[in-house]
Parts: sequence; C-alpha cells; structure tokens
Amino acid sequence: MLKPVAPGHLGGPTNEADALSDILGDHNDLAVLDAALDEDAGELEPTHVELLRGAIDRRRQELRLAALPLGRRRYGERSRSFALRVSTYWDAREAQAAAEAQWLVPEVAGQVRELLAAKQRANPSESRRVAAQLRRLDFRIGDFSDMVPRRSGGFSVDDFDALVGRGAIRVGTRPE
Repeated sequence: MLKPVAPGHLGGPTNEADALSDILGDHNDLAVLDAALDEDAGELEPTHVELLRGAIDRRRQELRLAALPLGRRRYGERSRSFALRVSTYWDAREAQAAAEAQWLVPEVAGQVRELLAAKQRANPSESRRVAAQLRRLDFRIGDFSDMVPRRSGGFSVDDFDALVGRGAIRVGTRPE
C-alpha cells in the first residue's frame, strides 16, 4: 500500500515486510500442524510422530532465525519516526505529481471539455478542426496517450475527466 508513495525508499522495506509475513505464516502453520499431531498421535506410529515432530521443530527454528533479522530491521524504527518519514515521502510525492501535471486555468479546461465533447460527435474533417483548436489551447492529446486506454473514437471527455481525477491534469493555477 505504501510502496507507490516512494518506491525507491519503501520498496525494500515493503518487500522485507512481505517476506517476514510469509515466514511468520509458515511458522504458525507448523505450530498448528504440531498441535494437530498431539491430537492424532495415538493413530500414528510413535517413531513417525517423533520424526515428524523433529522435522517440525527444525523447520520452525530455521524460520525463527530467518525472521529475526527481518523483524529487527522492520521494527527497529520507532512508529512515530516511521510515520513522519512516510508523511515526508507523501508530501514529496504530491509536490512531484503537481510539478509533472499539466495545469489548465478553469476557462481553458472548460474549452477543452467542450471541444472533446464536440470531437465525439464530429465527422473526420470536423475532428481535425477540433484537434487544431485543442493544439491552439496548448492541449495535445498525444501527451496523454500512455495514461489512458486506446479505444475507438480516441481521447474523450471521460478520459479528460479521469486524468483530472487522477491529478495528471490539474485545473487552476500552477503553485509557485
């Protein structure tokens, strides 16, 4: 959940947390198996129970040894420090997204939406005229081709609204 906020900084710790979760899950599964073995020990050969219990104990010890360094790294930082660090990453991510967004003043955003709506109803020659008007407004559909799915009819008002919703297009004045 947090990895996209700062992949370079949180990717490793997130991967280690996933690994720790898997290890602890396996450790717990073996504890459950050991408890089930106690319940059903009378139905098994005593040597088989002993061998199985030894294998369970050895594997649980291996898992404890593997979990220890991961847990120390993961939980070595105080929760308040971690929260402040992630908060800083979050603020930086938002600033980066704002810097990378295409900003449109409200009047231009309204004109772009109107032109995109007209483009959907237009014949090919009208569509070219609409594209030229969009370029005059400094709005190039190609700038967003990798952000929206390709579909018949091309870039639409729905695509524009989706990009506004995701923050790739921002309506207002660019912050200084």
